[in-house]
Amino acid sequence: MFHTRTALLEWSDIKDTTCRTTLRLLVIQTTIYKIWFERNARLHSSPTSTPQGCFKIIDRLVRQAIIARKNHKKVRRLLGHWLKHST
Repeated sequence: MFHTRTALLEWSDIKDTTCRTTLRLLVIQTTIYKIWFERNARLHSSPTSTPQGCFKIIDRLVRQAIIARKNHKKVRRLLGHWLKHST
């Protein structure tokens, strides 16, 4: 879905009811974190992940972030949205 950084940023600005802005921003933040982490691992000769491994880690990080904040008003229903969109 996102083949360029511009496409990712445009997706973050779309206003729709199917994917909440909070979830989109969380996914973008997690994706950028994982890309930066992977970049550093490759620069410093650490073991690197496959693309499938990266997506699995991003999925786990998003789920953990949502569960950690499950009592916050903006985050209450995000896990259901994430599960619906991530499969």
